[in-house]
Amino acid sequence: MMEVQINQKAPQAIAFSRNAEEAMMSMRVAWLRQGNEESAKSKSLQQKLIERGLECTLITIKDDNWDQIRDIDLILVEAIGRFHQDLLALLTEVRTHSHAPVVMLTDNQTLDWSSAAITAGADAIVNIATPDEVIIARCNALLRRWRPAH
Repeated sequence: MMEVQINQKAPQAIAFSRNAEEAMMSMRVAWLRQGNEESAKSKSLQQKLIERGLECTLITIKDDNWDQIRDIDLILVEAIGRFHQDLLALLTEVRTHSHAPVVMLTDNQTLDWSSAAITAGADAIVNIATPDEVIIARCNALLRRWRPAH
């Protein structure tokens, strides 16, 4: 007869998850957008970030407002329907003004696009169709790894 062992670390994992979410509560997020259009998905994700206590600032990208991202903990770059060189230049510019993790939200996750975006400065490429909870978990993981060194 095979003996089944119960994982005794499950409560610790749950506590770690709660601690990670509590740590996120004091974080500042910049949501960078190149236009004024806001999708229902963007609104939903922003609302969930705010519900978790994150300070979420929407920034329309202009040449003169880079100082707004200097003290940000996480940067979300909305790249929906746009796959041009200007987005790669934007990622490079973001990286020159901030060391915070950069998550690119996109509806184009081809190998070439993902590779180019990561090379240009993105830390993660996430398809906008990904469930909000998974996107938030990815952001949380990046913050966990970045924040202690910050």
